[in-house]
Amino acid sequence: MIDEISVTTREQGSGIHQINDAITQLDQVTQQNAALVELMSAFQVEGGAFQYRASTRPTAAPMALGHK
Repeated sequence: MIDEISVTTREQGSGIHQINDAITQLDQVTQQNAALVELMSAFQVEGGAFQYRASTRPTAAPMALGHK
């Protein structure tokens, strides 16, 4: 009976270890996804600012101030 408990305890320990590894992998992927979201957000903000600057440029050519 003690041997059965020992075997079961080892199996449970192995299962817990596998679950811990899976959670660690999920955490790593979640952190990578969060970093990508931040990066994409930064690009969108910068892209929006670039589009705004481009849309506020004067469309007419500046007047030449030459001497007559």
